[in-house]
Amino acid sequence: MGATFTRGAWFGEATFTGDADFAVATFTGDAPFVAATFTGDARFERAAFTGETSFVEATFTGAAWFLGHTC
Repeated sequence: MGATFTRGAWFGEATFTGDADFAVATFTGDAPFVAATFTGDARFERAAFTGETSFVEATFTGAAWFLGHTC
């Protein structure tokens, strides 16, 4: 929670087997989550994305929160 990624962060095809907490995270570079798998809860509340991001073909089997995020 609250992490800062100052360069591109590639999460494409990543598998998160527990809860993934990106709440209040800042992504200043591109942060694609293309085809990522989230098997637990995924939290992106108030995350800030200033680069490009995509969740195309991402799979969420738990709850996913994106409230208050900025792009």
